[in-house]
Amino acid sequence: MSFLAPEPVRAGNETGVLFVDRASALPVRQSYEGEWNHFVGGGLAVLDCNDDGRPDVYAAGGSAPSRLFVNASAKGGEIAFAERPIQPLGAVTGAYPLDVDGDGHLDLVVLRDGPNMILRGEGACRFSSAPPEWTFDGGREWTTSFSATFEGDQDWPTLAFGNYVDKTDPQGPFEACDRNYLIRPQGRAFGPRIALEPGFCALSMLVSDWKRNGVPDLRISNDRQYYVRNGREQMWHLEPLAEYTEAEGWPELKLWGMGIASRDITGDGLPEVVLTSMGDQVLQFNEGGGVMRNAPWSVGTYSTVPYKGDDGRPSTGWHAEFGDVDNDGRDDLF
Repeated sequence: MSFLAPEPVRAGNETGVLFVDRASALPVRQSYEGEWNHFVGGGLAVLDCNDDGRPDVYAAGGSAPSRLFVNASAKGGEIAFAERPIQPLGAVTGAYPLDVDGDGHLDLVVLRDGPNMILRGEGACRFSSAPPEWTFDGGREWTTSFSATFEGDQDWPTLAFGNYVDKTDPQGPFEACDRNYLIRPQGRAFGPRIALEPGFCALSMLVSDWKRNGVPDLRISNDRQYYVRNGREQMWHLEPLAEYTEAEGWPELKLWGMGIASRDITGDGLPEVVLTSMGDQVLQFNEGGGVMRNAPWSVGTYSTVPYKGDDGRPSTGWHAEFGDVDNDGRDDLF
């Protein structure tokens, strides 16, 4: 795992940002490893698990160990992390911090090639398996994406899990995408899994009130590598639960969908979205009224080939994220 920290750099009259690899600040070498079933995944959960105001890291390992690194940096000093014991889990593809039970401690939703798990935060960077009374069913699929939201006046979250190839399908892996699942709360516990079908090998999910009407929807970005021809990008109504259709103005879009990032970058209060892929990275402007418009080529976000210009083969976009890297008040896109 590379750990990059920004440092200011001045060249002439220009101020830029230089990223320095700080992997040496980790007490052990962390890597995401594995065969075909770990060619995708490898996420980090960044959270403050001991309420000291500093970010800690839970790193997925694939077939290698997943680890919890607690920030031990002194204020104004060198970056330093200490490994903290946590329940050993294999086949971890990613993780997300979320306060499931509203006790003020962040929990970890851990995605796996196999049963997903929730590790309950107990404070002071201690975690344990979610108690049986939570009735959480983690399934047994190959999970590669996740999102969550609080629906209505619920004080427990609704969880969405996106799954990749159904490895039990003897005709796979092509055109053998698994179904996805939604899990809604029932009181202070979780109800049964609800299938979202069809599934098209989901690699990213995003719950967003993208129309700004107070109603969240679930966006799913799907990998054409394995659905091949009969799939598409998807948007789901959460209530009532149904996939958006072309008749509703949701045009069919096919991508080697990998990552999703969303931010209002035009200042009109409506969130834009970026969908990474192989070749074109698609930025869509939110026109309002449920209409998304592909950005013109001149915007410069498609990034079809490696930026150095020495290779004409298509770029593969994976993770995408907005943030103001150079503190100029404008969002940048990683």
